[in-house]
Amino acid sequence: MSSIIWDKFKTATCMPDNCFCEAVHLESLIRQPANTWSNLGFVLVAVIILYLYQKNRGSSYVTQSAHYPVLFTLSCFVVGVGSLFYHASLTFMGQWLDNIGMYLVVSLIAIYNIDRLFKLGTDKALLLFVLANIAFAAMAYYIPETRRFLFAGVIVFFACTEVLARIRLPKDYQNKYLIFAALAFALAFAVWIPDSNKTLCDPHSLWQGHALWHLLGALAAFNLYQYLAKREDKTEL
Repeated sequence: MSSIIWDKFKTATCMPDNCFCEAVHLESLIRQPANTWSNLGFVLVAVIILYLYQKNRGSSYVTQSAHYPVLFTLSCFVVGVGSLFYHASLTFMGQWLDNIGMYLVVSLIAIYNIDRLFKLGTDKALLLFVLANIAFAAMAYYIPETRRFLFAGVIVFFACTEVLARIRLPKDYQNKYLIFAALAFALAFAVWIPDSNKTLCDPHSLWQGHALWHLLGALAAFNLYQYLAKREDKTEL
């Protein structure tokens, strides 16, 4: 019965035998258990970020209003739920939602930097965020083979905005959080590669490299939020 549910949907582009290391249980409602439930890490991070915003509201530029903390919370939640649905169903719709969540998180930080650099104001920044992610979502849907290159491009763009912000807006940067985020993401990518190409792989184990990628990605997202939320700039406050 459960396999019939997902059979009604278009399958993910990784099907039938290239959906990372974990074995695919076609007859089950949860087709990749470890890769599915590990996404709860992002949901937990979303809850923690919302709690921290409520606790430390107004202590820095990013927490002066609800816009950025709530959007960051929502983005992490979309990553978690989208990727959970993807690995549970291995459908194209799940894959698309998974991609959207990743674009949301990274593009939000880049647009936050652009907002501060060019004094866009909240309304224009939010409009730019929405339009950019509509474009990303359309590309991921209609040209799915570009999704990973697009994600890499968004990360590079974020890095460029961060460098420019550091040059033009000197302040008390909390570098330890950025370092923690970078290390977590680098380690996540290091385990993603052998899991993806199945060079380090036990398909039937609960210990999956891609599941670790999810948990480390959630840790990176949390540290990125801390990096932004604890950034002090007296001229902006």
